[in-house]
Amino acid sequence: MLKYLSSFKSIVVIGLICLIPVVFSYGLSLKTLHASAWQMIQIKGETSFHLIQTMRLWNAGHGGVYALVTVQTPVNPYLNVPEREIETPSGKTLTVVNPAYMTRQLGERLKDTQVEIHLTSLKPLNPNNQPDSWEREALSSFEQGEQKRMILSNGVYRYMQPLKVEPACMECHQSQGYQVGDIRGGLSISFPSDDINELLAGLRAEIIWAHQIAYVLLLLIALLVQVLIHKLATKLQYAKSRQDELNTLASTDELTQLANRRHLLASFFERYQTVETQNLPFSVLMIDIDYFKMVNDRYGHQMGDQVLKRFANELMKNLRDHDLSGRYGGEEFMVALNANIALASTVAERIRQAAEEISFYAEEAFTISVSIGIAERRFNQPKGPEDLIRMSDEALYQAKARGRNRFCVATQNGSVIIND
Repeated sequence: MLKYLSSFKSIVVIGLICLIPVVFSYGLSLKTLHASAWQMIQIKGETSFHLIQTMRLWNAGHGGVYALVTVQTPVNPYLNVPEREIETPSGKTLTVVNPAYMTRQLGERLKDTQVEIHLTSLKPLNPNNQPDSWEREALSSFEQGEQKRMILSNGVYRYMQPLKVEPACMECHQSQGYQVGDIRGGLSISFPSDDINELLAGLRAEIIWAHQIAYVLLLLIALLVQVLIHKLATKLQYAKSRQDELNTLASTDELTQLANRRHLLASFFERYQTVETQNLPFSVLMIDIDYFKMVNDRYGHQMGDQVLKRFANELMKNLRDHDLSGRYGGEEFMVALNANIALASTVAERIRQAAEEISFYAEEAFTISVSIGIAERRFNQPKGPEDLIRMSDEALYQAKARGRNRFCVATQNGSVIIND
């Protein structure tokens, strides 16, 4: 159950992590889409504006055009120019249609379509050209240098650009005090947002669909990567555990679980260099189980193995964690500790007593004893680590020669101090 919950939690975390770039991309895409929509509005507005402005300039360039006076095209009462109306030889009345009048009529024609145009000014000649609040604000901004203005209001996009006074405009607007280049008004173009919103909705749906697919693919890839990483980590962990096992086998005596001779000596030489550099006390204890061959011959090798294992266990109980110990060979053990002769002797006696207290039973109950030889670096002045081992081994030989179950300390002149 815990493994299932852990896996579920891992999937949730990966899902949330994968969601971050997708959400970021989605937000960025919507922002880009929104900007593109306004760019489309601007292009649409600019195109319409330039088309109408081109027609207006054409009209102004001809000084206005005459059109037949009809109900739809009455005489413009706000236009004060010479020959505003003329009569043809056939008796028909024509009136001047200037750019403003033409634009207003074009706006009337467009009312039935989805596009509306409105010619306006802060000082209009025709009251019908009065600006609304948004147009008034836009016109004020044009006089401050703004070039265009757009807005979405009540489902309608509105676009507006300023109209500047051209030389051809002076005939109609000179009386208002305008100069060529002045802002005399603006052209407002409105069109519904339905078509653009429909286009945006379709694009937005595609973006959502694309990001959903991207999220699923990203999540699948992330989960696949996690599985591969987990498998790799498991293999690495297994390889490490196997390597640790091999290292342990290579450095540990299989029977006693103490360091084997090779690993023991390698650690001893390394420790010796350290204490020699720092001039610290350093003692070696060589320990031999007394009459071990007799135990093997009398009680068998299995009991001999039990003796070795139980003594090794008692040996470890009487040492500190940082003391070196190991099986030197056969029934012989070696201990190296940062201690002077006095402390090493105390440890040796403790080990000797602990060995005596171990009870064994085969065909009969029996106990064991150990002999110990001690040598110390600063006391014995050895030539090197091998020499220190040799001195402790000679002291062990003397302890066995003098009755066993005791320890002897090597001296500087080659003799020993015997503990009875």
